[in-house]
Amino acid sequence: YPMSFVELKAAVSLTMVFVFRMLGLFMVLPVLALFAEDLQGASPSLIGVAIGAYGFSQALLQIPFGWLSDRWGRKPVILLGLFIFLLGSLLAAEATTIEGIIAGRILQGCGAIAGAVTALMADLTRDQHRTKAMAMIGMGIGVAFAVAMVLGPMVSHAWGLSGLFISNALMAVAAMLVIIFLVPTPVVRRRDLNCSVDRSGVRQVFTNMELLRHIIGIFSLHFVLMALFVFIPELLSKDFDRSAHGGIYLVVMGLSFVMMIPLIIFSERQRLLKQCYCFSIVMLFIAFALFYQGVLSSAMLLAGLFVFFFGFNFLEATLPSLVSKLAPAGTRGTVMGV
Repeated sequence: YPMSFVELKAAVSLTMVFVFRMLGLFMVLPVLALFAEDLQGASPSLIGVAIGAYGFSQALLQIPFGWLSDRWGRKPVILLGLFIFLLGSLLAAEATTIEGIIAGRILQGCGAIAGAVTALMADLTRDQHRTKAMAMIGMGIGVAFAVAMVLGPMVSHAWGLSGLFISNALMAVAAMLVIIFLVPTPVVRRRDLNCSVDRSGVRQVFTNMELLRHIIGIFSLHFVLMALFVFIPELLSKDFDRSAHGGIYLVVMGLSFVMMIPLIIFSERQRLLKQCYCFSIVMLFIAFALFYQGVLSSAMLLAGLFVFFFGFNFLEATLPSLVSKLAPAGTRGTVMGV
């Protein structure tokens, strides 16, 4: 059976919620390190904290927000999370010191709604269409990342860092309107075991070595991505004007997506996922060798960025999918939360 109208509407509208929220967060990545230098009290370590602060608060609150959505209903919790994100964006927009930006970023991350949104998606879709719906969210986040790499430098070039955080606030408002007016409300609020948190489930996750390997893989992948954006914008600024950074990211991301799609199709068709996975990790090592040379040569830096995003995008697409397939029955929500 094809997806019903309600399922399709739910999948598209919830993907939009993810896209608006992630677009706001990702837009800050390529420019925060450049603009934060001019703020009062800025130091390399505090700029690093400003970039990573939202991720830390989001990680801490991911599971509590999922749990609350089981108790209070999905939509109220998602709207609360988006409102907190909105407040954090406005706080960061008003900040004149690096500490102010860090406080705003921590508050942005406190609206940790990913678990609640995927749980609502599960409430509104039948089992046989859930994978398709989750894949739409994954694609949406990928597109948001690519667009944000371009929009971030453009917006900040025109309106500065505060303009960038105000655009984050506007994205939060857009996501709230989608939740209120477009997302269907589940007729029966059922407690889906795949989206709830169970203490023994959490224990199961942390004792399953195969799952842990992939979870550590996801952690390492995002650790490396965040670390790159502490110094890549600075290196690019040596040879390229800040206003050109958006175009550079667009070309690099576009090419890496085009190259990655055949690899995903090939890995699925030939059942060579493990080999392609290892190949992508080798690509990351090659990218780091190119970045090392990129300190001296802008051509090496651009080649490194292309090779990095080729490997990164493949792993970003396959790792969460592997984790969801390996999740023991009834612990999918917990596993995805971790």
